[in-house]
Amino acid sequence: MTLKILNETTKSMQFELEGEQHTFPALLCWALLKDPRVSFAVYNVDHPLIGIPQITLRTERKKPMNALLDATKLLDKEFKEIDKQLGKTAKSTKKKKK
Repeated sequence: MTLKILNETTKSMQFELEGEQHTFPALLCWALLKDPRVSFAVYNVDHPLIGIPQITLRTERKKPMNALLDATKLLDKEFKEIDKQLGKTAKSTKKKKK
């Protein structure tokens, strides 16, 4: 994945995520919108097969890049929790099979 910033101001940012389709941009927008200082986060893919996702982000009282970094930290935390829960489930399943 390559992040290419197309436009950035003190309260907005537009960037592309080359090498991605819909899954990661949707998750990233979800995480961005969890932040109360993010007023708008949406992605668009011009062509479903060959388009590059573009994300538009607007913030209040926070730099867009900081909001983006915080969103990636939230996703990291969420995935670590999922991994932890899956590990517990796998161990539990192995014990039941014995």
